[in-house]
Amino acid sequence: MSSRGPRLLGRVAVGVGVLAFTCALYTGYRELWLRAGWTWPFPVDDVTMPPLTDIVGALFEPVAGQDQRLIGLLWHASLFTAKEAFVGFVVGSLSAQRIIQRVGHIRAFAAFAALLTAAVMVHALIFNVPVWGLMRAVVGLCMAGLYAVIESWLNVRSSNELRGQVLSLYTITIYVSSGIGQLGVNLADA
Repeated sequence: MSSRGPRLLGRVAVGVGVLAFTCALYTGYRELWLRAGWTWPFPVDDVTMPPLTDIVGALFEPVAGQDQRLIGLLWHASLFTAKEAFVGFVVGSLSAQRIIQRVGHIRAFAAFAALLTAAVMVHALIFNVPVWGLMRAVVGLCMAGLYAVIESWLNVRSSNELRGQVLSLYTITIYVSSGIGQLGVNLADA
């Protein structure tokens, strides 16, 4: 018997375990906040954090005016916009070096950041999947460009003795801010 079967089964078990842990964490967080009445970082209720059964149930309800269920619509829209983001990221990673060499780190950073900000604002202003796909490509391009600018800038400015520490601190900052930043989505309503 090949070792492929047990490895696949192990990966599926890990995936199910992670999903179960995430669901338990979500439900526990929700129940703790509801019982304690805490309002920071946002008030928890059935609108801001609905029960998991409501979320899963809504995914399988038909979309108004269409024959399709919500989960199918979301799946197709996410596949459409995800591939554009990947294409944009590849184009950005291939072109960032030339842009940095041409205009320098500061101007390249400013240009990528401004374009990224504009693309994010267009997402909020226009509810259209093809436009979102185009904006996702722009976001992917800008994110790759920003990563290239920041990492090459840190690499150039750091001494050989400190380079590893500087880049590790940068990586930790990126991951922590990406995780904590998602909590800020609901702060606008508070």
